[in-house]
Amino acid sequence: MLSSLLKYAHENKLISKPTVRSHMKRKGQKDAPIVAVPSGDVQRLIEAATDEGYRVAVLLATEADLRIGEILGLQ
Repeated sequence: MLSSLLKYAHENKLISKPTVRSHMKRKGQKDAPIVAVPSGDVQRLIEAATDEGYRVAVLLATEADLRIGEILGLQ
């Protein structure tokens, strides 16, 4: 979810090009480094979100490291 939000924000010129990389290990691949989203980009996403639900989703994705399925499953 976060990568989709970052891509959307970049396309709409809200943030610079995101540099997030997957930390998922693929077969035969060494551990990839985890690169965090710059806090300024996260703040701009939160400020640009007009819907409270989107703000909460960004915070859950960035602060709690939840994926879209986990966020959608919350009650």
